[in-house]
Parts: sequence; C-alpha cells; structure tokens
Amino acid sequence: MAASLVVMVYGGGKQIKISAAPCSTPPEALTMKRSPPEVRAPNTAPDRLRALARASAKAARAVAGRPDAPGDLVAELARSTDWRTRAAVGRREDAPEESLAALALDPVAHVRRAVAGRLGAGAEVPGAIMLRLSQDADLLVRRTVAAFSGMPEEVRRVLAKDRDVGVQLNVLRSGASPSVEVLTALSASRSSAVRRGLLLTHYALLPEPILAQMLNDRDGGVRAAAVGPRTPVEVLIRLASDPYWPVRCWVARCAATPESTLSALAEDPEPDVRCEAVKHPRLPGDAVLKRVRDPMPSVRAAAALSDKLSIEAYEELLRLPHYDVWWALAANPAAPPSVLRALHREHAAVDRLGRIAARLAENPSMPKDVLETLPR
Repeated sequence: MAASLVVMVYGGGKQIKISAAPCSTPPEALTMKRSPPEVRAPNTAPDRLRALARASAKAARAVAGRPDAPGDLVAELARSTDWRTRAAVGRREDAPEESLAALALDPVAHVRRAVAGRLGAGAEVPGAIMLRLSQDADLLVRRTVAAFSGMPEEVRRVLAKDRDVGVQLNVLRSGASPSVEVLTALSASRSSAVRRGLLLTHYALLPEPILAQMLNDRDGGVRAAAVGPRTPVEVLIRLASDPYWPVRCWVARCAATPESTLSALAEDPEPDVRCEAVKHPRLPGDAVLKRVRDPMPSVRAAAALSDKLSIEAYEELLRLPHYDVWWALAANPAAPPSVLRALHREHAAVDRLGRIAARLAENPSMPKDVLETLPR
C-alpha cells in the first residue's frame, strides 16, 4: 500500500496537517501524454506519423494539424475518441467532405465550432453542411455561419428567422443583398436593434408594406430610422407630432416635409427639433426670424446660417452674447458686408482662438480691406 502524502501548512499561527493520496496515474500514462518531437519534425515519414497518431491523443492532435498528413489518416482521425483531435481535423483546409459532414453533427460543440470556423478562415464548406450548421443548437456556431457573406440564400433564410439577436445582426452585416423573404423575416425581429439596422443598411430594398409597418413600429428609434425620402407626405404630417422627439427631428430633415409642418416643428419644445427645422431650406422666412430670439444658442446659431434674415435680424444676432452664434454668423455667405465688418470689429476681443477670424477669411462676402488684415 502506497504511503499517503503529508503536507504541513502554517497559517494564522496554527499548524495544519493535510493528508492526500498519491497520484494514481501510472508513469507510462504520463509519458504517453507528451508527444515526441518527431511529431512536429518537417520530414517525418507517413508511416511514422500513423504510428505516432495511434500512440497518444496529444500526438494525434499534432498530426491532425500537419498539412502533410496522409488523407486516409486524416479520415481516421476524424473518428477519434478525442474531441480535440476531431476539432483539429475540422479546421483542416483539405478535410474530406464526408468527414466534415460527420463532424458537423459531432456531439461536442467545440468540434462543430471548428467546422464553422472554416468560413472565417477562407476554407470551403459545402452548402449542405452550412445549412446543417445554420440550424445548430450552439449559438456560436450559428453566429459564425451568419457572419459569412458567401452563404447560400437557403442558409440566409434560415438564419434570418433565428431567435438570437446576434445571429440576425450578423446576417445584416454579412454584406449581401438579401431577398424579400429575408427582409420580411428581419423586419419581424423581436429586437429593435435588428429592425433599426435593417432600415439603416437596406432602406432602398425594403418593400412598401414593410416600410409602412416600420413607420408604425412600437419602438421610437425604428420609427425615426424609417423616415426618409420614400415616406408619404401624409405620414410625415402625422409623425411631426410623434411623442419620440428623434422622430420629429427626422421629419424636420426630410425634403418632402410641407412648409406648414416645418413651421410647426420650428416651434417644437425640443431644441434639436427646432434646429433641424431652421436648417431646412423650405422653412418660411418669418419662421426663421422668430428663431433669432430663441432661448437656446444652438437654435440661434442655426438661424444665423440662414439666407432669409433681415438686416435687423443680423444686427440682433450681433448683440446676442454667445460665441457659437457669432461663429455661425461669420460663415454665412448671405450676410451683408457691413454685418461681417461689424462682427470683426466688435467681437475680435473674444476671439482668442481665432475661429471667428478664420471663418470670416473664408466668407466670400467679406470686405477686401478687412480681409487683408485677417490671418490665413
């Protein structure tokens, strides 16, 4: 009977005795776990590789990763009882199709991940095996297949209906032009991130019924992303009173938004919405003039860039004490030379960084006598 191992541990001023049974693994088994150096030697003979692969699991893994391993040995290693060896075969570029088909059904997820990982490495995976992997129970396997841009349409349709958000997002990012069936499946995703991503990446391809559905989506971000050049005018008018302010922002940016709707948006309680409305080229001049006295400097700065201002409005903007408003006014090519001259004269003291002077120097309406004094 082998003697037990006694370890004396000193801690906290006390002596503790721990007894443990000796290692039961025989020395020959420990030796077999170490693969001999010739497994990785470049000129090892095929027969010797066969012998080494059959001698230990670790040697078999190393042989399975060798590009010069014999084909019959690779097929044999694909049936190994060691899952790491099978995974090494699944990663091989020249793995037999029959072996890949079996490995795609392997009970160990790591082996199936190795087969799916071939897609990212540029190795070939037959369509039937890819279809099988797209229905795999392992999440990482399906996400890996979904990220492959060259997947067949049948595989793309299966993955578009996957319940995992990551799988659906990878389908969106795969770069291919999806079919109507794939677009329909993604538009019905439970994830608002997928639905928004669909609008941002494939807006031009979406059929009208899907766009109409997304304009009425329960998520405000989806509704905002759905607003665009294909949105009907009557829908724009309705969305101008949407409770989610980014939706109103996108309505204010849309070229087809009617003038009356833009005027209403210029009075919106949200400053960002008023900014977008003021920037719209079709906003009536009287609505722009009202924004000159807006309580938010960002809205006044947007009005300072308009070409619909009167002399009185320009002079009022000069009197309003805010640097960003003056900076925007300096870039307005429609500003009269007298206003630009006054801007340079009255606010040069606060222009410590030279930003206003730099914008004035680029303004084509700047008087030449003042322009010569500005730094270039």
